[in-house]
Amino acid sequence: MIIKKVFSPLFELAIQGVTNFKIPMFAIILSFTMNSSFAQLSITNSEVRMVDIATNQVNGICAVTISDTTNCSSIAIEISDALNNTVELNKEFIFDQVAGLPNGMTYNREGNAIEIGLGIFQSASIWKARIRLKNSSNVWTTWQEFIFN
Repeated sequence: MIIKKVFSPLFELAIQGVTNFKIPMFAIILSFTMNSSFAQLSITNSEVRMVDIATNQVNGICAVTISDTTNCSSIAIEISDALNNTVELNKEFIFDQVAGLPNGMTYNREGNAIEIGLGIFQSASIWKARIRLKNSSNVWTTWQEFIFN
């Protein structure tokens, strides 16, 4: 598609009889690199764990490493009780927004590694987690899903 966009004017000029037309090489290179300026946004590593804090209560923590911090706008996390199939948390976190989080939630980032405190939940024997990312063009990655206890 991009090749057609770049070279269509050249073909039109050639058809019209213009034979001595030159395009600077940097213009061709620029047009090929503009569409690939953002790396493919993906989750490279993730873990959700529930830490016991009291009888029948756990604190949820999500650790995720992403491929590209310049192209990420949001992180969506869904936590469910896998046995009852009840959603306990469904939240979209704005990338690098640490202020204004609900009580009990935290957000910390070091490089590409992000740790999000999810708050307190009632204990469950089996959990299901889903995580996905939204890029700066508002396109979501597919859900990364896993079961844990």
